[in-house]
Amino acid sequence: MTVGFQAFTDTGLYQIDGQTPNLQCTQSMAAVSSQQAVNIGNTAQGPYYVTKWVSTFTFGGTTPIYAIATDGGVGATVWDHQLSSGIHTVRVITDSQVMVRFFVFDQVPPANSNFGLQVFDANGRLIADSSRAFFRVLDVVHDEYLPGTGWVVGGFPSYGPFSRSYGGRPVLIACPYGCHTWMDYSGGSDVGLTMFQVSGDTVSWYQHNWASPTPNWAGFRETFHCHFMVIDGTGLL
Repeated sequence: MTVGFQAFTDTGLYQIDGQTPNLQCTQSMAAVSSQQAVNIGNTAQGPYYVTKWVSTFTFGGTTPIYAIATDGGVGATVWDHQLSSGIHTVRVITDSQVMVRFFVFDQVPPANSNFGLQVFDANGRLIADSSRAFFRVLDVVHDEYLPGTGWVVGGFPSYGPFSRSYGGRPVLIACPYGCHTWMDYSGGSDVGLTMFQVSGDTVSWYQHNWASPTPNWAGFRETFHCHFMVIDGTGLL
């Protein structure tokens, strides 16, 4: 760029380029999970429901992206994400009853009363506000419990727990896409879900099966692929 303001991270990457809107924390929420019925699929008799610990978060925004953590390192995962008339609703399932902390990152509106640096583009649009926490990605994780793609017939895959640490800084899980599997047992059906734990600077993930895995399994390998981002939670946790 010939004119304007630029800022770089300590690794030489652009944080502010003078043109692109930054994603920064615009909302933070917290809710204790409670027991609720969730529809895990359909059977010949109709929708099939099971009871899980659930927290629900509702928010609006321009181009929002979200991140989560729980108190005490309890496992959590995003169950679903609905969008209706510009309002987003995200349900988070937890291993047990716990406080879920939910952060929304988006383009920031101009603030009149904050201290610090604000950067605007050539059209007068606010693209960075130093008073808000930035969406700083530390890691992008893609894990395949069953490597590759396509149909497979074999044993139920083994997995986790796995963990990574990030040098002493607090972290959040962003945009988790875990494995969702239908599981049958003698008394009915339930699910297996990839759960994510955050404890200080460490992220862990594992599969929580609410029923015993069957000795044989047939399905697409992609069923056991999961993805998520790890972001810097400094100033948020």
